[in-house]
Amino acid sequence: MFDFLRNLFCFTNLGECNNPQKAQTKKFKSKILVLFLTHKRLFDSIGGIESMGRLLLSKLMDYGIPFSLISKDFLPEITFVQPTNDSSQRSEKLLSRDLAFFLYTFKEIIISLLLVLPTIYAIKLARKRGFIPVILSFDSFGGLTGLLSAKITGAPFIVQTHGLYIRFIDAQTKNPITRIILLGIEKAVIRNATMILSVNDETLEYYKRYYNITKTKCLLIPTPIDVEHFAPISQLRNRVRKELGIDASSNVIGFVGRLSYEKNVEFLLLAFKKAVDTLSIPVNSILLVVGDGPLKMQLNHLSAELSISAQVVFTGFRRDVYRLMNSMDVLVLPSKAEGIPCVALEAMACGVPVILSNIRCHKELVNKAKCGLIFDLKHLEDLVRCLSIILNDYGLREKMSSNGRVYVVTNHSLDNVFKEYFQVFKDCIKIQYS
Repeated sequence: MFDFLRNLFCFTNLGECNNPQKAQTKKFKSKILVLFLTHKRLFDSIGGIESMGRLLLSKLMDYGIPFSLISKDFLPEITFVQPTNDSSQRSEKLLSRDLAFFLYTFKEIIISLLLVLPTIYAIKLARKRGFIPVILSFDSFGGLTGLLSAKITGAPFIVQTHGLYIRFIDAQTKNPITRIILLGIEKAVIRNATMILSVNDETLEYYKRYYNITKTKCLLIPTPIDVEHFAPISQLRNRVRKELGIDASSNVIGFVGRLSYEKNVEFLLLAFKKAVDTLSIPVNSILLVVGDGPLKMQLNHLSAELSISAQVVFTGFRRDVYRLMNSMDVLVLPSKAEGIPCVALEAMACGVPVILSNIRCHKELVNKAKCGLIFDLKHLEDLVRCLSIILNDYGLREKMSSNGRVYVVTNHSLDNVFKEYFQVFKDCIKIQYS
């Protein structure tokens, strides 16, 4: 049984679980061992949270810090199909989406409980080998696993939040039972964590106000971006466009992310259609949609219904996001809910100006970086206006491009952010065992 758990769930940067003899002879640079808990699939998704997770794992390896990754990457995927967004069937659509999300929630809770045993085993194994384990939960369901494991073992427990969770829930479901369950889990996890990390002020303010969390437990850490990987590479522009069948002279409007309800890609398609019909943007404009998700088929059908299929390119899941970003003239994120605009930061690092929806984290980013425009989610015409401004003003695009790159390099460099994480690990150990 334990051999099965070791091989399935406990993976470290140096093969500690799969090859114990090798691990015992390896000289680590740190006595801290990080148990990285997440319900995200880090290695087959382009989402912001997944990207952030991969970066942190790579830095743990670079710094010689042992870790165990306990995630769904090693489990079979189970999905619940969401219905079409046909507005003529609004009541049926809402009921079906609520049911699908309820089933998803139930599945994630079961997985959280199942992962407690391998997490406890990994903690005991780490202590046996002389390491000091620290639990880092990277999402709410991973937080449930971390909470139960920390209660049983007494290990320090850090929760990484990625935005205001209630906004994500609001964008997904209206079912009161699902909402009570999810908010109850979040409340228990946040209140019992040794330390809470957040990528924006809004989330920390919410926890302090509604969960009575003290300031000493909360810490703001910027979203890390690999500014060497995501960088302006001029020769990629025409090369990638040729690969995608896009003319070199076209104006490319990009979207990168999961094709799901809260990302609001339908709104972008409708705005693009209106911009084309009203000649608000150049006639050679192309919409490049990078990503996969439950709404992929519906969005393909919608582009056909709007008669813009010839001007919309769906790439599906891609690992070379930095290459695709270098082919774009502007990136648009029409999200209804967002915690970390990681994709926006990556685009800015590539020198691409951004057009973002008017949620708080987007507005804060654009106001600080002067890297793009904000549009009102309630008005389609406002997004059309922003597209027209940026695509018809080359000088403005160049200025925003430069501002965005400088801002990300200065404030979100991976090396600088990781130093803050390592200090948090040490501080949590002191707090837990003092």
